[in-house]
Order: sequence, then structure tokens, then C-alpha cells
Amino acid sequence: MTGHVAYSWAIEFNLWAHLAFTLVILKIIVAPMVVELERLRKVREECDVQLLVDYEIAMDDEDGGRERREETRRVNDRFFLAVSLAIFTGICKRASGFDGSYLTETTKNGHVALYCASELNKMADMCFMVVIIRIGLSMLGLTFAPVVMRRLREETDMKLTLGSICLAISLCFSAYLRFFVVG
Repeated sequence: MTGHVAYSWAIEFNLWAHLAFTLVILKIIVAPMVVELERLRKVREECDVQLLVDYEIAMDDEDGGRERREETRRVNDRFFLAVSLAIFTGICKRASGFDGSYLTETTKNGHVALYCASELNKMADMCFMVVIIRIGLSMLGLTFAPVVMRRLREETDMKLTLGSICLAISLCFSAYLRFFVVG
């Protein structure tokens, strides 16, 4: 093996190691948020159970009230997750410097990873904002039919997944830029 081939392999291995490290860091950052959201959901469920016990005597559940409440609770969890991820996306945007000043003529032809990271961050932010707006409008419109809420939950799950993937890839590009291009 020549020195150039070994060096390129070492660089490629180093790139993959840094990307894996970035994903581990993302898991370290997101996992506590998920645990905290789960804890808050359990506390809210306990409060809801107590309220249901108190209120169930007077409430007639023949019209699907329980199912409506469960679907509303699930959609509310997605709303809080979307708000948290939108805030995290904004923090990443500011920390990485995606404020728009890099799109001048001199840097537009510079490194492609900066443009890709910025666009993916913007797409993730738009996915999270669409989820926030969609759930907010449905709650304001008081469309609490279980079928509508299930469809809304499926739509928001798709957008949250797409936004999370875009955010993860954007963070990988940002890590690549920080470790290999700038540093």
C-alpha cells in the first residue's frame, strides 16, 4: 500500500468515527428530553386518571369520550415534542452560524457541506413548524373526532420523523465542517 491510499483510508475511517460520535452526542442530548417528556406524560396521566375518576360518575362515555381524550393526549405529546425539537433546531442553527451571511458569492462556491447543513436544518425547522401549526389549528378548530385525530397523529409522526432525520444529517454535516474543514 502506498502512503496516499493508507492516508485516505485513515481519513475516511476518521470521518465515519466522527459521524458516529456526532450521532452518539445527538442521542445523549435527545434521550434526556425524551425521558423528561415521558415522565411529564406519566404525571399528566396520573392527574388525568384522578380527574376521570372524579368526573366519570357524571360523564356518559357512550359517545367515545375516552377515545377522544386518549387521541387528544397523544396529539398533545407530539405537539410538545415538535416545540422542543423546533427550539433545539434554532439553537443548532445559531450555534452553527446558519444566519444567511454565508450565502455570499465568495462562499457560495466554497464548501458544499455548509450549504447542505444549512438547507437540511431549514427543512427540519419547517417540518417542526408545520407540525406545530397543524396541531395548533386543529385544536383551535376543535376537531376532536377520533378518526380525524388519528389521521393528524399519523401526519405529524411522518413530519416529525422527516424533520428528525434532516436535523441529524445537518448535525453530521456541521460536525464534519467543524472537525475537518474549519479545525
